[in-house]
Amino acid sequence: MATANAKVKTPGRHGKGRAKDSVRSLVSSELSYLKKVQILLLGDSVKVAELARYFYGSDRKVRLTILSFSRKELLDAVDATSRFGSIRYAYSKDIYTGLPEDEFGLTVSYGTFDRMGSNKSISVLKELYRISKPNGIVIIIGDDIDYLYKHYNKSNFSSCDIIEGKGLRYLKLVKINEISLLPQ
Repeated sequence: MATANAKVKTPGRHGKGRAKDSVRSLVSSELSYLKKVQILLLGDSVKVAELARYFYGSDRKVRLTILSFSRKELLDAVDATSRFGSIRYAYSKDIYTGLPEDEFGLTVSYGTFDRMGSNKSISVLKELYRISKPNGIVIIIGDDIDYLYKHYNKSNFSSCDIIEGKGLRYLKLVKINEISLLPQ
């Protein structure tokens, strides 16, 4: 059964560069338990490039995929990130991405859902659920996450939290593996 728990932390001071540092610390804390992980990035090319730079500058062995629903954004992302090495790029003009099921341990979306309508947002969440690994995490950063929070259960995610702190507000969804919850 799906649960919705809102965790609200006190926002910190705002300043230039604070949001970028907050995103890095957020992603770092979510990846702290992983050695190797498939990561999916969605968002505009500048933000995706910043995140890709962070992943390739860290000690982790990550495998990145950048997905875009806009051909121009994808080309901009390729230009901004091609120097980082073996990044897989995917373009989808439709909701269905064509990416493998149960592939990604972490998905970070930065501003992508702010440009979508309500119906499309839920459909994209369903697709992110499909391509997330069991116990996979989806982080959605943006201004328009309240609708997703209210309706996330339509996408089958097991838990959903809105988290605020350090000048950042994001939605964290988890695809809990029901089998792993059974007593051993």
